[in-house]
Amino acid sequence: MLYPPYVVVCHDTRYNQNSLTGLIRILGIGRFGEFSTFSFELLNNQLSSEMKRKKIDYSSGHIFAEHTGISVLGLLRTYGPTNTGKRSLKYRLDLVSPQKDVNIDLDHIADRARDRYQIG
Repeated sequence: MLYPPYVVVCHDTRYNQNSLTGLIRILGIGRFGEFSTFSFELLNNQLSSEMKRKKIDYSSGHIFAEHTGISVLGLLRTYGPTNTGKRSLKYRLDLVSPQKDVNIDLDHIADRARDRYQIG
């Protein structure tokens, strides 16, 4: 949930090697200096370690995409208040569920894509 005033900024470059998209920053939540980031990231050892440190488990309902054994998760990181120009090292990590959180029916999208591209 966003609290006005807020600004969404989409960067066109990756901020880390694990991220598959540009970084999406959600600025202006809560008090001055708080912000969130959203990214799609590969489920690999690096991300698994981060989730383990934060005591977060994932299920198949959190997977946005999967291909040849590679899974992609949507991650929301919310950082605490910071001073201008300095990111807090403390953050909250939440997994975003395609169906529950953003109402995306991945099965429906896959069915439509198979029909459109005439894939068996």
